[in-house]
Amino acid sequence: MAFKRERNANIYNSVNLTSVTLNATTSTTILAANTDRMSYVISNDSSKDVWIKEQAASVDDDKKGEIVWARSTASTEPDQMYHGEVSAIAVSGTPTIYIKEV
Repeated sequence: MAFKRERNANIYNSVNLTSVTLNATTSTTILAANTDRMSYVISNDSSKDVWIKEQAASVDDDKKGEIVWARSTASTEPDQMYHGEVSAIAVSGTPTIYIKEV
């Protein structure tokens, strides 16, 4: 997985986003498997960091994968696209993240 990261980036006005509220104990599916996926963008406008995992939420509840820091945005690189289920888990608290798949 390769993410391009930007601190203090806000993508709310440029695309239609799906919101997902996470917690720190259970992995949550944020994107279903999609063979047509070209990229995805995650905006974390919360005050909590979150872990993004390119695996099904049912695999585990470990805090691993790629970190998306609080108040930052991360996007995938099209040449390394993963087409399976994508899940996430919060480092702490119950942050809401915003996702756009293209």
